[in-house]
Amino acid sequence: MGGYGALRLGFKYPELFGTVSALAPSVTEMKDEPPVVTEPYGNDQAYYDAVDPRTLVKQNAAAIGGRTKIRLLVGGEDGLARPLKSYSDLLDSLKIDHQFVIAPGAHHMWGEIFDRLPFDGLAFWKTAFARAQ
Repeated sequence: MGGYGALRLGFKYPELFGTVSALAPSVTEMKDEPPVVTEPYGNDQAYYDAVDPRTLVKQNAAAIGGRTKIRLLVGGEDGLARPLKSYSDLLDSLKIDHQFVIAPGAHHMWGEIFDRLPFDGLAFWKTAFARAQ
């Protein structure tokens, strides 16, 4: 849940985070999640929705847009590719600049994703850290 957590915390507290990078985050509807994911939310739809990165980015779009450097990565063979594309479309609709990349042929494995990116996957961090004060 690292990618999901990065989005959740980064977008809940945009004043604290200038960079958010999410690797294959599960940005799906609660009904599409396995029990192991929904149990920590007490299977409570209202709570799940309240802390959902989709909700948080909508609530804080003004504070995020133009300030936060965002990257979304996912493997082309990962079942999360379609929901993440939808999330990227949400960011577009909110006019929040971000990088969204699908690594061709990669599954839900960070090594595969980084190996199959059409660019240097660490370049994002080089520019993000250069901005840090």
